[in-house]
Amino acid sequence: NYVIPLYTASGQTFMVPVHATNDVSSSSIIGVDFKLGFNPLMVAPTGNMAIGSVVHQGLSSAAGFSLNTFAGTGIVQGSIYFTGAPYPPYFMGSGSVVMVEFRYIASPLNTSFILHEWI
Repeated sequence: NYVIPLYTASGQTFMVPVHATNDVSSSSIIGVDFKLGFNPLMVAPTGNMAIGSVVHQGLSSAAGFSLNTFAGTGIVQGSIYFTGAPYPPYFMGSGSVVMVEFRYIASPLNTSFILHEWI
C-alpha cells in the first residue's frame, strides 16, 4: 500500500511510485504488467506515467509503456516493455520502476493505493 500525504487543493496532481525493493538484476525481467487500485471518489488518473531507473537504466528511449484507465472503476492498468536493445537487456537494480500520475478530485485527508497485480 502507498499512502499519499495530505493535500488540500482539488485539481492538484501527484505521482504514485512503484518500486522494486529488491535487486531484480538477476531476474531477466524484460517487461511488466501492473494494476493499481484507488478511490475514484477522491482521485483520478491523468493518463501520464514516468518510467523509472530500474527499467530504462538511464536510456529514456529504451522502454515503452501503455496505461489504461477505466473511468469510475478505481483501477488503472499499465505495461512497461523494452523497445530497444539496452545492454544488459533486462531490468536492473532496485528502486523506481514506474510513477503513475493522479489528480485529486476531492480534498481528502489521505487516500491509499493498492498494487493489485504485478505480473
